[in-house]
Amino acid sequence: MISMVWLFLSGLFCANGIPHFVHGISGENFHNPALHRFMPQVPSPLFNVIWGLLNFGLTLLLLSFTTIWSDPLGLDEYIFGAGFIFAAVGLSIFFPRSK
Repeated sequence: MISMVWLFLSGLFCANGIPHFVHGISGENFHNPALHRFMPQVPSPLFNVIWGLLNFGLTLLLLSFTTIWSDPLGLDEYIFGAGFIFAAVGLSIFFPRSK
């Protein structure tokens, strides 16, 4: 039963991260309704990429609590993740300047 809760929450965080991440790497501003009270201006593309990556990280963390993904991450996965993060942050900085 508790595994279903982890799966539900991981799906929730993954779905929330996708639009923020896509808008961020496209160089577009995207509003974050959860932070509207603390940050009334529209967040930057870099912020949205970081917010999306945070959601993806939470997704992976929650999936690690389930039986779907029980293998620990190896060096290959960490190198892939570092390249993914580097490219995403770079694109969020580059695209707004190229418009």
